[in-house]
Amino acid sequence: MAQEEHIDATYECVQPELGDQIGQLDVTGLAPDIRRRLQAHLAVCDSCRLTRSVARVLQEAAQDGSPALEAATMAGDWRRPAYLVWAGSLALAASLALVLLLPPGRLPGTLVRGAGEPAFVRPVEGEVVWSTTPQLAWRPVPGATSYRISVTGIDNPYRWQGESRTAALTLPPDHALRRGERVRAVVQTVPADLLPLGALSVTFRHEGLAAYLPYRLGVAPRASWVLGGAGLLSLLLALVLGRRRRPPVGA
Repeated sequence: MAQEEHIDATYECVQPELGDQIGQLDVTGLAPDIRRRLQAHLAVCDSCRLTRSVARVLQEAAQDGSPALEAATMAGDWRRPAYLVWAGSLALAASLALVLLLPPGRLPGTLVRGAGEPAFVRPVEGEVVWSTTPQLAWRPVPGATSYRISVTGIDNPYRWQGESRTAALTLPPDHALRRGERVRAVVQTVPADLLPLGALSVTFRHEGLAAYLPYRLGVAPRASWVLGGAGLLSLLLALVLGRRRRPPVGA
């Protein structure tokens, strides 16, 4: 019991009358004596330091392009556990959406094509795809009337060829990829003299969820990490404040 009381006291505002004013530290033109008092309070109050840390992270997340979080940041009271749970859940959901819905970034060390060069749009080089029949899409080549596509396995027997009049094509169900199969797709234009052989190609592989999610997290945009971190910090703070406000046993 003594240990629990010590943990609660650690996150209890030591001077509530000053803790309620701690947000004024961000106000321009605050009187110097008030600023000194609030800064001295912040130096000794774990609760207020944690509160300001979470608020700062969520403000950074809002600046990275989340209007909902920006509105939440301006709303103000970061000490309400229910509000923190709502804001944290929203941030985590937005983070997951960015991870799964945005096209993945390139892996370190992979070649980046210029805007005018022939290149695959999806999959990107080295991508891990979850679908067993992914769609292949590339930049249209001026003058091409159609495209011939070949997909061959790397260290496996996969083979498939197809043709498309547009710069996109989906692998057919009867040639679905198996888990762990790494393949290379090569597109050749018709007429064939528009591109050197192999100029338009990409390597990718199919994996299950256990490998797909770590890959997507590793190539996710920075905004998703900021939002995810803000969400976790909010939920952690809500848990801490919820324990602090819980009535003592036997009260």
